[in-house]
Amino acid sequence: MAKETEVKIRISQNDLEAVRNQLTELGACLVSSRNRETNLLFDLPDQSLKQADCVLRLRTYGHKTTLTFKGIRQNNPLYKNRKELETRVADSQILHQILENLGMRICFEYEKFREIYRVDLDGQPVEICLDETPVGVFVEIEGHSDAIQKTAKNLGWSTDQFLTNTYVELYKEKSN
Repeated sequence: MAKETEVKIRISQNDLEAVRNQLTELGACLVSSRNRETNLLFDLPDQSLKQADCVLRLRTYGHKTTLTFKGIRQNNPLYKNRKELETRVADSQILHQILENLGMRICFEYEKFREIYRVDLDGQPVEICLDETPVGVFVEIEGHSDAIQKTAKNLGWSTDQFLTNTYVELYKEKSN
């Protein structure tokens, strides 16, 4: 079973180039240049996934589509931790139709521009994403909790800057 451990850090649009330079200095490799990403979240009419704090997401990033199930978030003040199961999708249109035929509907949709970096810190892989969204610019750091802290520290951030909000929560906060 895969487990997601991540944090987000809000930055300004003007800081993006400086963060890119810091990532290069840290030894991070660009895995994927800036691409548009669309995210469709599905749920049943009774919102049973939402009520269980779970997510079923169909994500298209560039030409790659994935279906992801995210389980219940574990109680952790510093990190967003949850079970995550993900698989590549050959035909997103057909999968969308399958989900609708199972009674699921899109309950939330959002998009962003994302670029992805990876670095290995003390044998621990870390993925760093630069996300430009309508609700702000974020650096998302995913990996083992020790590696997340070390990466953040190397980039000049402390744990008090960590956000564990989902993008859905950030979008909803902005609209209120």
